[in-house]
Amino acid sequence: MDEGTNKIEQHLVTEREELGRNLDEMEARVKDMTDPKVYFDKHTGWVLGSAVAAGFILAVAVGKANAKPKESEPGRHQRDRAGSPMFGPTRVNRFAETVETIFDGLVGVASGKLHSFIENAVPGFQKQYDDRQRARSA
Repeated sequence: MDEGTNKIEQHLVTEREELGRNLDEMEARVKDMTDPKVYFDKHTGWVLGSAVAAGFILAVAVGKANAKPKESEPGRHQRDRAGSPMFGPTRVNRFAETVETIFDGLVGVASGKLHSFIENAVPGFQKQYDDRQRARSA
């Protein structure tokens, strides 16, 4: 009986040690996932591209709010080779639509990456996500 108790105690000690190692590993992974420096190092291109895109979109949005044509502004009536105004409403609208489409694409990619990241990091996330989407649709 003494030998059986020793085996059980040894098994419990081994399991505790393994559990401790697993918890340490999970803690390190969570720290890496939430550390902005680590994320930036791994995804430098995405972070910089997103910052540039956000700055560009912000500049366009602020520019639209401040864009009130003044007749006395020099260069406001410049025309392109076809004779169309260079800053006419059609071109500005087309440019705004292009920027909006690019922004929508970036948001879609970022949403997909975020969903994938969370799905891989959190067990059971996909089921809860699907349940919430079904509840919203209903």
